[in-house]
Amino acid sequence: RNGRSGIRGRDVEAAKRADCTAHRPQQRLGLVGARVADAVKVADGDVDPVVVVATAGLVGLGHQPRDRLLEARPLGERGLEELDSESRAALRRLARRTWGYFEEFVDEDNSWLPPDNLQTDPEGVVAHRTSPTNVGMYLISTVAARDFGWIGTGELATRFERTFATLDGLERHSGHLYNWYDTRTLLPLEPRYVSTVDSGNLAGHLLTAAQACRELTRRPVLDGATLEGIGDALVLAREAARATAERLRSATISRHDLDESLQTLAEALAEAPVTSAEWASLLKRMEGAAETLLDVAEVLAEENGEEAFELMTWAGRVADAIASHRRDLRAVASWGEILADDVPAWLTADPARGERWEGVAEVLDPVPVPARAAAVRRTAEIQLDAFEKELEGSGDFELEAARRWIGSLRAAVRSGADSAAELVERLRALVARADGWVEETDFRLLY
Repeated sequence: RNGRSGIRGRDVEAAKRADCTAHRPQQRLGLVGARVADAVKVADGDVDPVVVVATAGLVGLGHQPRDRLLEARPLGERGLEELDSESRAALRRLARRTWGYFEEFVDEDNSWLPPDNLQTDPEGVVAHRTSPTNVGMYLISTVAARDFGWIGTGELATRFERTFATLDGLERHSGHLYNWYDTRTLLPLEPRYVSTVDSGNLAGHLLTAAQACRELTRRPVLDGATLEGIGDALVLAREAARATAERLRSATISRHDLDESLQTLAEALAEAPVTSAEWASLLKRMEGAAETLLDVAEVLAEENGEEAFELMTWAGRVADAIASHRRDLRAVASWGEILADDVPAWLTADPARGERWEGVAEVLDPVPVPARAAAVRRTAEIQLDAFEKELEGSGDFELEAARRWIGSLRAAVRSGADSAAELVERLRALVARADGWVEETDFRLLY
């Protein structure tokens, strides 16, 4: 059995002992590479690109023994530890900055495709080309952005739809995308070729994106990640504010105005909403506070130029994240804002009627799961219809106001169910398109 796999029995026994000593020559190469890397960092003038490539190879080679050792061990023996809070926060900030690249450059100018790179030195230049791997990485980065709470479910669907519409029109070979396209003309770049690696990457990423879309139909549109995701952008806005605290000057606003707007949002993030009404109230307040922060940042940018650019960027992304989640809630649970107002006294004045109203509230309180919205509508409408009939022709001013309130709630329930059904259909259509592309790709020509 071992012979057929190309591994000798004694090699298997040696692997079980998992000792790094056999790889020490490679580790020494890695150390040499690291020293060369240090030299490259401090060298004056131009650096030979061959040296840079060789250095990267040496550094990577030095890591291989450790990586192989960890991969060879069963999960229970790897000694993996959970990240401490400081490391976790640092990684979230880094990840959030990384997503910022896609936020900025996957745009109409690039046909909703991710540009290959951004050159920043000596000046900012976007590489208007993309590959199947770049596209796939953007898709799973978008999934990660939703999971981290940086964007809402509706925004994920919109981003996928725009990119998929572009992919629909690209020239292919036996179902494969070519390896490079101009993101503005959408023409394949010469020489045209199909890459085994890139096609495999894109297929795997499409399957991952499809599975994410399936899962999102069964997940609430708001969850525990929502506020944490908004908070990531706010942390970076506060960092930008601190970094420029001594340099920013303004004739119209004070440092206190900036600090106060940041603190208002930080305090809101400390809340723990549960019901759709609590979420609606919180996101409405946060949207107003974010607009204030953005106004302050824009004034500082006008008066200080590039010094305030980072602050204005992250203030805008705080506002964008809040708006993205609020759009989701208002689409599938617009009744949240109605329930956040005072409930008519008539509904609770009579104990029996109050008990029936509690039943309706229990159905409408949870943040909706898109795939279950129709069931929520059916359950809620039965009682809301009954309440409206009791109030018909009452003639009393207060009772008429109660009837109108119930009518508004009933309309919101219907609208929410319709919007949720539309969102589910959009996500399912994306699943079909992603799975379809993988099925249509002829991988036989690659082996």
